[in-house]
Amino acid sequence: MSYIKSDEFLNICSKFQGNYQFSNEELDTDILHLDEATKNTTDFYDLSMINFVIGLLYGELAKQRASNDAIWDWEQPEIEKEIVHFWKSLRQFEKCEPSTDTKKEIIHQTALYTNIANMFSNVGRSIEALQFYEKALKISPNDPQTIGNLGMCLNIYAKSIYDHGHQTIIQMIAYQNLLNAINNPTLIVEAKSIFEAEKHSIISRHTKVEINEMLDWTSKKLGKSYSIGSTKAERSYRKWCLTNGLFLNPLNDLGPYSIASRDIIHLPTLKACPIAEIDKVKHIQGFINCLKQDFISARFKCFEGIHSREPHYSDKANLLIDTLDYPSFGLNIDNVKTAFRAAYSILDKIGYFLAVYFNLPKINPENISIERKITFRSVWYQKYERCQPLHECFGQKGQLALRGLFWLSKDLPIPKNSDSDLTLNPDAKVLNEIRNCLEHKYLSFHDEAIHDFSKDPWPNISRSCFEEKTLDLLRMVRAAIIYLIWSIHQNEIARKESGGKEHEPTHIVTLTPSILDDDFKR
Repeated sequence: MSYIKSDEFLNICSKFQGNYQFSNEELDTDILHLDEATKNTTDFYDLSMINFVIGLLYGELAKQRASNDAIWDWEQPEIEKEIVHFWKSLRQFEKCEPSTDTKKEIIHQTALYTNIANMFSNVGRSIEALQFYEKALKISPNDPQTIGNLGMCLNIYAKSIYDHGHQTIIQMIAYQNLLNAINNPTLIVEAKSIFEAEKHSIISRHTKVEINEMLDWTSKKLGKSYSIGSTKAERSYRKWCLTNGLFLNPLNDLGPYSIASRDIIHLPTLKACPIAEIDKVKHIQGFINCLKQDFISARFKCFEGIHSREPHYSDKANLLIDTLDYPSFGLNIDNVKTAFRAAYSILDKIGYFLAVYFNLPKINPENISIERKITFRSVWYQKYERCQPLHECFGQKGQLALRGLFWLSKDLPIPKNSDSDLTLNPDAKVLNEIRNCLEHKYLSFHDEAIHDFSKDPWPNISRSCFEEKTLDLLRMVRAAIIYLIWSIHQNEIARKESGGKEHEPTHIVTLTPSILDDDFKR
């Protein structure tokens, strides 16, 4: 008999109905039993269900800690394990053979996507959360819990945005989703009260007339057709960016609206103290410019490599041996490789930027440089070592965007250690393996329609799979840049409110950014 039909499994699942109060000992016992069950089955659907419930149990453990404000702690091992088991469940579900019970599969897949989205939203990763809510709604477009959770996530997202117009648009979309969920008769009572409170937080400062005016204004802005280029090539490129959600613009997270076809996110006005540190502030502005430009260039290289299928003249007369395994060579695939390398390098540059902005130490007590130890994964910790506590400037309550950036870094394996339990996202681990092969080893590319990958002794990947992985990486880096810039905005506001005395960069003379004309970008 299938384990998920056993009395033990059904009894554990029944505890999630109603207001059952778990004890820590009970949760540990249930997790132990389910872990054992995963070792005794090879059925992918059973494994998916078991890991999903293990994730829910770790979520209950996290709730036990949530009292006494622990919900704001940056390091939460229970949430890490919850996310890991949801990812396992999702990957196992994707390996399942099609079932005749389609309704059962839709319910499970919707719950998986929604719970992963909820976890991302809770730790500050609103951008990734929105992507998973969208996936859930594609298969269950009328699910009121998912619609309401999407509305809550959008409202949290809007609070991080410094542009008032963009903030209003996203809040109005959040309001519409909350309203749709609340008006759905199948919505459970507990969720309805939560969504009502979130809706009230949006409309409490406005009259009904003002809300209607903002809704109308939002509809016109998103419905208007803005220019996305002066040439056919530029329009094709910008349409591709919009469709894949790759503009550095929060409105692109709502969909491929032409209003979002500009990379407009930027730093706030920074302050320097003393005047001698103005150069440092300029350096910070320049650093962000560099990160944005690196990303945009990588994005275009990816587009160019994916959409160009004709041999390039630079490849002519290049003598290559046919290895009879349908290899993929040429400038076009190399453009995608270049995009991948450039995008991945941005992550560690973000780590170094954080060290510069927050004045983190570059030498240890023995006066030995530790600058080379700074990575996106390590920058958060004292001595840049994962086993050490967080730097004092990190881990503060209310740093939601910075917390999101911190949790995004957890997707990546710890350098020199690729154990699967040290990365939250198995897809990101694959990205790390690809990057290491591209930079230090050998990765062969082939036509997936012809090549037999199972017989290849070398690390290999199909061209279409690599292109999709590069897009995944670009989305990850885009989210990281947005969280970084929002973190600085939130930090500068906090410094202004606190007088700039707590864990802040020592920056009084303001440096207001001016716009670099496009004609200078050569």
